[in-house]
Amino acid sequence: LSLYPYERGVLPHPTLAQLREIVYDGKEHWEECDIVCLDWFRSAQGKTYLNVLKHRPGLFFFYQEPHGIFFQFREVGGEEFVPLVPKENTEPVTRSIGGTDTHFPATAFVSREVAWEIVQKFVFTQRRAKVVTWVAAENFHS
Repeated sequence: LSLYPYERGVLPHPTLAQLREIVYDGKEHWEECDIVCLDWFRSAQGKTYLNVLKHRPGLFFFYQEPHGIFFQFREVGGEEFVPLVPKENTEPVTRSIGGTDTHFPATAFVSREVAWEIVQKFVFTQRRAKVVTWVAAENFHS
């Protein structure tokens, strides 16, 4: 399991302390990074390739003030899920990903405390945490 990007590269086998710091204290990290992923990466001949191993799940996330942390969980086989959290303000949240403004449903953002539970569950089991309801990303409407 690796974290990408991390200080401009791949961090193989991130520790819980490193992940907790990103979730709770990662202001500098989030200013320099569009989105991060916990995923499996292929290494060969001393190089790490960013083509993820599709037979493993992945967890993609970012922090956006004041909304919280957005998650997208990719199942084995590619189906993707996002959290569904009831909120008063359901206006889409805009974030630049790879230089393109992208809209994300406000109801898919969680608090740092819930985010930490989601990250830990993924690290230990590679499954979606039951602390939130997950819905298929393709069918999700904010």
